[in-house]
Amino acid sequence: MPAASPISTLAEPRRQELVRLLWNAERTAGDLAAHMPVSFSAVSQHLAVLLDAGLVERRRDGRRQIYALNKPALGPLAVALEQMWFGALTTLKDMAEAEERRASASPHPDSNPNPHSARRSKPITPRPTKKGLK
Repeated sequence: MPAASPISTLAEPRRQELVRLLWNAERTAGDLAAHMPVSFSAVSQHLAVLLDAGLVERRRDGRRQIYALNKPALGPLAVALEQMWFGALTTLKDMAEAEERRASASPHPDSNPNPHSARRSKPITPRPTKKGLK
């Protein structure tokens, strides 16, 4: 039976997350499972599907199994995934840093440069009631 295409294999969101976790570093099955909202057994089953499709490679290190992403097997899909996962984050980071620079360069409109000039209001205290008066 031929291996499934990368697109059909990655149609499952949990497999997409496993590929994203493996994008920049090798990881053990236990580490991958710790980042997933499913059981270790479910993660192992998803890894087996990714292995069968050739998208993930596995090697032994003592008793541990180390998983690595086989990016060339993704073909042109690799560029789209990288842009989707990491390109948007880079853009968001750049926007947040620019906003932080703007905010630190000019004082906030609500800030008062002279805190002593601000009018302080007295706290409201309840008035005592007179019971029994008509």
